[in-house]
Amino acid sequence: MKTILSCILFICSIITSETMAQKDILKETGKKAIGRWQSISGEMRLNKVTGQKSYLKREFLTQEKTTEGRFTFYTDSTFTQPSMRVVFGGPYSMVGINENVPGAVNGNFEFAYLKLTPLNEYATQWLNSGKPNTCGTGKFETNKEKDTTPTKGCALLNIFTDGRSTEYDLVKVEGDLLYYGTRPEDGSGLDSPSKRPKALQVAVKRMK
Repeated sequence: MKTILSCILFICSIITSETMAQKDILKETGKKAIGRWQSISGEMRLNKVTGQKSYLKREFLTQEKTTEGRFTFYTDSTFTQPSMRVVFGGPYSMVGINENVPGAVNGNFEFAYLKLTPLNEYATQWLNSGKPNTCGTGKFETNKEKDTTPTKGCALLNIFTDGRSTEYDLVKVEGDLLYYGTRPEDGSGLDSPSKRPKALQVAVKRMK
């Protein structure tokens, strides 16, 4: 009986130690991610289903419990013709060690707000092509930011701010570099745990 009890206590102590170690890693990763980050250079993403390329630069402001992303999209590979700015943010949590990518943890990111700024006429027309009051109220105007939170996000972008949209991502920090997971090849979002990435995309760099 004592032997069985000793084994149980030993196993429990191992599980407790592993759990505590995981919590320490998650806490440390969250602490390291705090700060301002930006793309090292312009980035290109390829939709392997449609063959369409998109060009963008990313910025992030990560705080202890919330994060904000600011993506500027361009129509050209020289990043001189901006088309749209997307600003989004909300609470996030580090929920576990990732089993596929060494040093990465699983992060869940919620959308609490979404702001859009069309930066050319084409983007303005496209944002105004949706059903009324499904992507902010009223009409979009070029170079004017619109908060879509009153309409619970934007149906055109399939991003909602009422709890329906959560990104199941990866997070890894190495020195002054912050990595998130690769995006789906079809251009969709990381909108379910089964779509959590198994690799990292290009890093963003800490802003001094």
